[in-house]
Amino acid sequence: MIFPGLKVQAATTDDLQQKSQEMLQKRQEAAAAEKKASQKETEANRLQDQVKKLDQEINVTEKKITDTGSQITQTTSDINLTSQDISQRQKELDAEQQRLREILITIYKTGNRSLIWRLLANRSLSDFLNQQQYIESLELKTESLIQKISTVKKQLEEQKKQLEDKKQNLDQLKNQQENYQKGLESNKTTKEKLKAQAIMSAAEYKKQADAAAKAAAQLQNELISLQKSIGKKGAIGLPKGALYGTKVKTGDIIGYEGSTGMSTGPHLHFAVLENSAFKDPIGYLGGKLAWPIGERTSRYSNGISQTFGCTDLAIEPYNSACSEGHFHYGLDIVAEGGSGSAVGAAADGEVIGDGWNAGGYGHYIVIDHGNNLWTLYGHLL
Repeated sequence: MIFPGLKVQAATTDDLQQKSQEMLQKRQEAAAAEKKASQKETEANRLQDQVKKLDQEINVTEKKITDTGSQITQTTSDINLTSQDISQRQKELDAEQQRLREILITIYKTGNRSLIWRLLANRSLSDFLNQQQYIESLELKTESLIQKISTVKKQLEEQKKQLEDKKQNLDQLKNQQENYQKGLESNKTTKEKLKAQAIMSAAEYKKQADAAAKAAAQLQNELISLQKSIGKKGAIGLPKGALYGTKVKTGDIIGYEGSTGMSTGPHLHFAVLENSAFKDPIGYLGGKLAWPIGERTSRYSNGISQTFGCTDLAIEPYNSACSEGHFHYGLDIVAEGGSGSAVGAAADGEVIGDGWNAGGYGHYIVIDHGNNLWTLYGHLL
């Protein structure tokens, strides 16, 4: 029969105490390794979340770079078109200004002659009037050209200003593009570092998990080796304390509730083994077995502070089949009166173990009820 954390050996009290300390250390190492493994797993998940977030930021930045590139292309095209338009407008302006100069020269030359001279210079009054109308038409053209030149100049100045604005916008877009690119490269570098850290954390997690599993396996192997030493009842190998060999009846006081050994507070650890396998005591209490504590605290259902089965309590034995990592092989029962309350035998039988286990049950009693049914009572005073 194996009791988790129980050192089963036919040896001296000193040997038992030493073995208890060794087993306690192994259990503590396994618990510490498992805690470290859990931390590393959490860290790896956190790093992976950061990598996913960076991936999202990288995608957004890449889209910004693409959009900005399109804006740069469009702005460059607009600048080229505006430059061409300005060049054409400048040619138009130059041509109109040349026409204006020619007209002004003509007006100047004609206008400087006296009215009498022009009248005498023409062969007829009709020629004179035609020349006079021509001069007037030139003056009208001059006024029209001046207005047109003024308009073209204004348009040209506006287009040049637009061109400068577009060039400034292009410079800003290029700077923005460069910043986006730098941010992208930075995010990619950070991403690769985080991925490497996550891989390292995952590897360390695996290492820590293996360490915990090996420690637990070593503990289990030692318990199995000790189990093989169990023979007939007379050579059971369990510690032979004061009650060893005592015949007991149901309800006989075999000890008192305490918190000895590895305990979180006053309670009775009650375990049941049948055919060398741990069983949930709930299936036996009130039937084959009586409650070892009569008046149980109302703070818990039936006074049970910890049930049989998987648990996340690191002080309990490691069990790879449990998602929580540990297994509680009995019930923790709390008496209404607390520490010092009487603990009775759950059924008729014989005390085959009365000993001390500093790293586990503290002071414990084991009773053989016959038909391969045993009960264990731990953390007694």
